[in-house]
Amino acid sequence: MTAFSSNGKPKVLIIGEVDTNFASFKQFAEHFDYELYQISTKEKLIEDFKTIYSDISAIWAMWMGFIPVGGLRGEVLEAVPVSVKIITSCAAGFDSYDAKGLADRGIVLCNTPGLAAEPVADHVLYLTLSLFRYYHVFERLTRAYQHTIDPRRMLTTSSWDLEAGKPKIFDDKRNEADYSFETNSSITPAKFAFGELVAGRFVKTPKGHSVGILGFGAIGKEIGRKLNAIGMNVHYSKRTALTDEEEKELGYPATFHKEIKDLFENSQLLVLACPLNAGTHYVVNEESLKFLPKEARIINIGRGALINTQAMLAALKSGHLHGVGLDVFEKEPIVEEELCKRWDVIIEPHIGSSTLENVELSEKNCADNIYNMILGDGKSLTRVN
Repeated sequence: MTAFSSNGKPKVLIIGEVDTNFASFKQFAEHFDYELYQISTKEKLIEDFKTIYSDISAIWAMWMGFIPVGGLRGEVLEAVPVSVKIITSCAAGFDSYDAKGLADRGIVLCNTPGLAAEPVADHVLYLTLSLFRYYHVFERLTRAYQHTIDPRRMLTTSSWDLEAGKPKIFDDKRNEADYSFETNSSITPAKFAFGELVAGRFVKTPKGHSVGILGFGAIGKEIGRKLNAIGMNVHYSKRTALTDEEEKELGYPATFHKEIKDLFENSQLLVLACPLNAGTHYVVNEESLKFLPKEARIINIGRGALINTQAMLAALKSGHLHGVGLDVFEKEPIVEEELCKRWDVIIEPHIGSSTLENVELSEKNCADNIYNMILGDGKSLTRVN
């Protein structure tokens, strides 16, 4: 049974979990009748669209949206009630929606762009520092050894196993014979390690290195701002260069590259912050990887299929790439087993924008889009089709 009442308010179907405690949602609920819906199967969703939800005015999709049924396209799109005027998503990406198909049916599709810029840029900053300073490697061994000297010594004296993507460490136990716990000092001073070397690879500061950002919208610009603040030289590529006024508003120097090849050649760190489309699918591939400087690093917070995973792994195994930070994956939600085993790949479960503040702002954007479209001036705020 549907929870919709007969109070005469416009009906909104909310797909996924929403926090009803936010002030913006409470205000939304004063004007709309809503029901929270969990997708189970494609068949059940289509049936419900045709029956109990045949008169809804809007659909509000939370993070997963229609992904559990392969996206909003094909027969699912055809089943969307004719009464629906707007579909709004709390996510920035909308590649799981048939935007043109919705437009052809007169349905407005909205996303939530820009709000994730700051938390995603924070995430890129973390991954950047980790890739240059090897924090993730040091932490892993410190936990294993429960010691501060042994991890540094082991990493200084070991070499990097390119095939396995990790240091060749044969002694996984604390070497107490070389350390005095009474004096808190090394018995063999020659073995003291400062920590500037990780299995033959130097630990370096990002300062003075170049970062190339592919995709220079709100998120890309914020990434540039944070990485410029730690001394990196920012390069970017997008369809057109920033105007003089936009460069002034940017607040930091950034070099434009029209051709992706030129961007890659100037990227000791490459950050992928662009949408996935026919032109960007596998933009990182066997050929384009050759344009990156030797020992380059890559961070992907865009979409998994921006990178050909096998080509990336081959570049890591050859040593051309020194490290990768991934928040998205080619076969997401599945993470390839080899990526999980390698220490030169930092993996995160798609949490770049996962903050409480972003959840609240994203929900408010969805609520505002629906209000404006249904009860306001008939215009949405963030239409993408």
